[in-house]
Amino acid sequence: MKGLLLVVCLLGASTAAYGAVTGDSSTGRLQKQCRKALAVMKPESGSADSDLDPELDFYSVGHCTGYVTGFIELYKTLVDDDMLSDPAICFPENLDTEQAWEVFLKWVDDHPDMIREHRMWGLAGSFSEAFPCKEGENP
Repeated sequence: MKGLLLVVCLLGASTAAYGAVTGDSSTGRLQKQCRKALAVMKPESGSADSDLDPELDFYSVGHCTGYVTGFIELYKTLVDDDMLSDPAICFPENLDTEQAWEVFLKWVDDHPDMIREHRMWGLAGSFSEAFPCKEGENP
């Protein structure tokens, strides 16, 4: 759990400027961006929004992709460099970006009370629930 807190703190420091500019660094905002990203990248997903704005949607794709991928890569790097002594998340080897979006979106749908929390807590919660490390497992 300490490792998860470290990831959240590091990502929080790196994204503070974005939240200051937009005024919203919530799980709910990332949820909207990832839902739009999924609709753009996988129209068959059923995430389509009737008022999609192509310019904003590509921004959403980029932001959601960057933020989710950044979280995953930072976490894996900290684990690989032995900076997390007790990892809470064991990502599968074959996890792709769209699957990560779907995990996050389903988790937020199941935890609507978290939409006002910082987006890092939403990602941490979704991934630790979907990909928990088993006792003695080395991610």
